[in-house]
Amino acid sequence: NGLVLNETKTQAIIFGTDDVGDNSLIHGETKIQFKDEVKLLGIIIDKDLSFISHVSSLVRRGGFKLHLVKRARKLLPRSLMTTVVHTTILYPIVYAIQSWGPCLTGKSWGKLQVLQNHAARSIFGASSFEHATPYREELGWIPIQQLALVKLYLLAFAASNGKLGMLFKNFFHQMNHGYETRGKSKHFLQPFAEKFTRKGFAFTGPKLLNQVTDITQEEPQKLRHALLAKIRKGKLKLALLSDT
Repeated sequence: NGLVLNETKTQAIIFGTDDVGDNSLIHGETKIQFKDEVKLLGIIIDKDLSFISHVSSLVRRGGFKLHLVKRARKLLPRSLMTTVVHTTILYPIVYAIQSWGPCLTGKSWGKLQVLQNHAARSIFGASSFEHATPYREELGWIPIQQLALVKLYLLAFAASNGKLGMLFKNFFHQMNHGYETRGKSKHFLQPFAEKFTRKGFAFTGPKLLNQVTDITQEEPQKLRHALLAKIRKGKLKLALLSDT
């Protein structure tokens, strides 16, 4: 494509836990060192794909921004305060969360949820000792882990319908049992995956759609509301985004 590699700004990473011996890569006359983590399009990717460093960075930067926003709370109307918090703190959390969210552990999800709770309390000027759920509900926010599940579902739905091109559509192969299974006849085949790859979109996408085949025929503008209703009723398992 005509791009020229800038060796001085290039980093390399090997995913996995095996020792690779000489920890460098030669390109031209430049020795490129392998790193334990690299930053790509704003996402900190580590060699174990745990995204612990990325979560820590989000929490650290989000906490600092929230501290600054809280100082200006008395000068801003609540509607503007909500917009500022959502834009500066919550949006960076959910940015590309479909790609790294399934890799998180319960501890990492907890850290992100604490930040969201603090943000909700700050908008209303509530004490840190107060429960955040009423404030989240008044703002129309759902917990971070559930929000990630909604975004992952919408991505999987778009991919299965060819909206993201054939590369993603090939992850989804429908099979028809020829008989009704609990009112559903179509399911998606999940590719075989080892434990290390079970967090990938090729596995989690079909797995998620198999849980919600009863709403995949909804009109696009109604999909998010139908999925949220299913989550709130406890009918959609969150095991997809846990370390089980």
